[in-house]
Amino acid sequence: MDKPNIQPSLRRRLALLVAVPLLVYFASFVLLTYPLILRFRTHLYGDGWDGLLGAWGMWWVDYAVRVLHQSPWWTSHLYVPDGVSLVAHNLTPFNGLVGILLLRFLTLVEANNVMLVFGFVVGGLTAFWLAREVSGSYLGALAGGFAFTFSNYHFAHAQGHAMLVALEWVPLFALFWLRLTRAPSLRNALAAAGALGLVLLCDYYGLLCCILLGIVLLLYEAMARRDAWYFLRSPARVPVLGFVVAALLVCGPLLAPLLRTARGLTGAHPTGEFSLDLLGLFVPGGHWRYAWLTHAYWSRLPGNINESSVHVGLSSVAIALYVWSRRAGLPDVRRWFWALGVFAVLALGPVLRLGGHALGPPWLPYAWLAHLVPAFDLSGVPVRLVLVVPLCLAVIWAVGLASLTGTRGGRRWAAVLFALLCFELLPAPIPTTQTEVPAVYQALLRRPEPGALVDVATAIPEQMWLQTLHHRPMAFGYVSRVTPYLERQKHEITALVEGHKWEELHCDRGFRFVIHRDEAEPLVDLAAGRTCPEMRSIAFDQDAGLGGGWSEAEHAPSVASFRWSDATVADLRFILPEPAARHIRFRCWAFTYPGAPRQKMKLLLNGRALETVPIAPGPQEYTVEAPAAAWRAGANQVQLQFRYAESPAQRLPGNNDERRLSAAFDRFDVIDANP
Repeated sequence: MDKPNIQPSLRRRLALLVAVPLLVYFASFVLLTYPLILRFRTHLYGDGWDGLLGAWGMWWVDYAVRVLHQSPWWTSHLYVPDGVSLVAHNLTPFNGLVGILLLRFLTLVEANNVMLVFGFVVGGLTAFWLAREVSGSYLGALAGGFAFTFSNYHFAHAQGHAMLVALEWVPLFALFWLRLTRAPSLRNALAAAGALGLVLLCDYYGLLCCILLGIVLLLYEAMARRDAWYFLRSPARVPVLGFVVAALLVCGPLLAPLLRTARGLTGAHPTGEFSLDLLGLFVPGGHWRYAWLTHAYWSRLPGNINESSVHVGLSSVAIALYVWSRRAGLPDVRRWFWALGVFAVLALGPVLRLGGHALGPPWLPYAWLAHLVPAFDLSGVPVRLVLVVPLCLAVIWAVGLASLTGTRGGRRWAAVLFALLCFELLPAPIPTTQTEVPAVYQALLRRPEPGALVDVATAIPEQMWLQTLHHRPMAFGYVSRVTPYLERQKHEITALVEGHKWEELHCDRGFRFVIHRDEAEPLVDLAAGRTCPEMRSIAFDQDAGLGGGWSEAEHAPSVASFRWSDATVADLRFILPEPAARHIRFRCWAFTYPGAPRQKMKLLLNGRALETVPIAPGPQEYTVEAPAAAWRAGANQVQLQFRYAESPAQRLPGNNDERRLSAAFDRFDVIDANP
């Protein structure tokens, strides 16, 4: 006789564990934010500053990958002519990568709104999975997921912080990491590493929270086992090593350049203004529906309400006290109380504050960590570490409600506490932005000529939004962390516009259009009536235009000043007003030695291979054709890749030159093909 199938079917499990929670959290989001859903097609969810910047990030990832076929972590469309790295920017590439699909059938406004709703709904789902894993209670886990994803922290950042709304993968990492620490297996290790990679694609703060949470949970498990090094012993050793390797492979390609560029960047927030106040978790902040009741408190806090509004509600305090009092007979929740305490203390920042006033010197743990790991303080917003507090409370809510609903009287208390939670988490309306195209940009959109834009009359976020329509490179932009050099360039370009230095802006800086505060002529075509030099040259006795791979300038009687390329790759930069067919003409000679192969040089223009040229040992002139499609308005990079670079000291007897030489140049010109 066949045994009865007592296991629920796969379809039923998917319905209970995925479909039902998604439906519950979507319906809850619609009700809590109503009538926001009615503006889905017409308004951008988010304010007119950070909201527009977040939408730009989604557009840029799609445009870079699908149109430019390049990495989205670098853009030449901002800060022309130099371009800027987006590695340290809040790009939220996960939303952008999903946007590549969404933007095929949705507008940018609609795609942006989908991802905001996605962050809330899927954030609830993954927190539900974690809470159910710990509590074993289905209804309790649904409530826990609700407490996490509809926390005031989450709603406060919905005003425009797309990277902080996208917290949906943090609970997933916590789930797989919990499984890895309690029951080590390679499957759990790889799942945790994959979840960590998803977190990284959303936000660096989320990644930091996951790393610190992982350490806390691992230490707790070691204490519970009374074995400080259990994770280095069998059977945990191989899975833990597998996690480390997989996490480095997944996260390393993005974290390595971030750490390399961390020094010298500006834009970090002052920690004193963006730390958790002692009462911040208990007194409703400025993003509560009835914030006027507590205005006397939160209006005195430094920073802004988007960061300081992190209250969890008295109902959460009550359920936490109940669970702590019953902890001996409940599932193992001590680790979540430990994690809650650790992150609440870290979120306080370096100095204890009450009502916005500092109570002493910087002696809190955050200050110690910032001293030990300088990159830790690059963010400057300790209060964002409070993210883990509602995550821990999600688990505590699930455990507490599972215990309360076991008795008749407890069910009433559970209903009362959850109703109070819903009231305490009622959000203020999420701002929306109705995007419009100013008349001057309508005129720009009608201009077919390619070319970069300088706009000193429009707010930066609006400029970036409008770039999603005109697609032109721009002089300015907003990036979370920039170098002082780019800030100086911004001031210089602004001064040129204010001084009406149109020729310098066009011919030397590579701009085509200017939008400025002149009602008579708000849009200026810099190319109109102006002719730029037909030839641009590199002067090898100066550093201008030279990138990496060059030695110091030298002089010889038979040639002008020249330089050796002392590497197998050398870079040059030309700033041009617009794309056009051009000749690249240069004179050079190869370093050679007895038995040397014929030197060859491959030319790449903005990453596009042009031609491979055999280089003779003596000075000789060469010309390479560069089509208009290879050039950009603004900065253009010419890269020279050589077959070899050898040291004269090793190849020529009696020569003491230790440099690795490939070829020497005394002239390098770019000439218009059709002057």
